[in-house]
Amino acid sequence: MTELKLILASASPRRQELLKLITPDFEVIPADIEEISDQLEPQEILMDIARQKAMTIVEAGHQGLVLGVDTSVWLDDQLLGKPRDEADAAQMLRQMSGRSHTVFSGLFAINTLTGASVFDSSATKVFFKPLSEKQIKRYLEQAHYMDKAGAYAIQEEAALFVTRLEGDFYNVMGLPVSRVADLLESLGYQLD
Repeated sequence: MTELKLILASASPRRQELLKLITPDFEVIPADIEEISDQLEPQEILMDIARQKAMTIVEAGHQGLVLGVDTSVWLDDQLLGKPRDEADAAQMLRQMSGRSHTVFSGLFAINTLTGASVFDSSATKVFFKPLSEKQIKRYLEQAHYMDKAGAYAIQEEAALFVTRLEGDFYNVMGLPVSRVADLLESLGYQLD
């Protein structure tokens, strides 16, 4: 039996780090797509973007098990993407201050050898304590936030803001590890 090659359609170093918790044996081929979707619900939007990422890799001729993932922060039905600049990041943090928001991930995987594919999603509710302007300013001076949805990474300096979670911690980092492991196995990937 031929071993199924796993391909991650993402350039995210955090996703790569988390996927190594499942298996050290995968290839990274970033998918360059314009993230557009006409869906209304966050999970549907993100699953569609994850599908677009994976299918870009498949259409380029790569064979194996291709995994596409997209993660975003939602507050009051508003998408908080990656900040445009420091002022935008500060505004996002003010909006989330003292409130909860939801981090959604959309997942799509396809086994090019069998044609089988699976969609899934994960949602984690994150609660932030009230943030002062001084805390926001200090955070923006020391944190790497520009490439992060919602302007924060839970595993870095923003850990100081989080009072509790409802759901998967790793989902907030960008890859719901347990769910992804189950998804890969369902498509024939052998975990050691």
